Formats: sequence, structure tokens, C-alpha cells
Amino acid sequence: MDIELAKLAVSIPWYVDGATYYEAIALRGLGNIAATDVDLARLIAGLSWFADGSFEEWNVAIGLRLLADTASTDIELGWTIARQWLADGISFSEASSLESLNELASRD
Repeated sequence: MDIELAKLAVSIPWYVDGATYYEAIALRGLGNIAATDVDLARLIAGLSWFADGSFEEWNVAIGLRLLADTASTDIELGWTIARQWLADGISFSEASSLESLNELASRD
């Protein structure tokens, strides 16, 4: 993970007060996204709902893990999803849709 992103991640209030299981998975997903495209990870880390912790933990944990998979296969699709779907958070439906997209992509 890039140093600026790491500093941002460890300064997030919900990380500082002790990350829950799902928050830790969300951070791992962010790290996996950064391994593919650090700018995409910075975009996500800078979203207000991510920074202030106002999200459904399960949706974000699973959604970011799946987005990392998508981005590693098709970075343009990863960016499109991030811009369109993540601006207001990740809903259960969006996380489920990411899973379906990944299944379709793997059927190559």
C-alpha cells in the first residue's frame, strides 16, 4: 500500500478506535484495490461515508473485496463501478451485483 494511503487509512476514526471484523476486511479490500490501482483506492478512502464510518460494515467489507477482484481483472470496470456505485456507499444489492459481475467475468 502506498504511504499516503496508509497514513490516511490509519487516521480514519473508526480504525483508530479499534476496527471491527468487517472494518478490517474493508481495509484489506482497500489494500487489495491499492495493489491494482492506488488512485482508485485513494478515491474510495476519500469518500465521506468511508472516512466517517457511516456504512453497513458487511456490505462494504464484501463489496470492497469483490471490487478488488473486479479491478484486478478489468480496471476500467473497477473505476466505472467506483464512480457510479460507491459515491453514496455500498448497498447490499450493489455488493450482490459485484459478486454476479465477477462470476460472469470468470466464465471467460
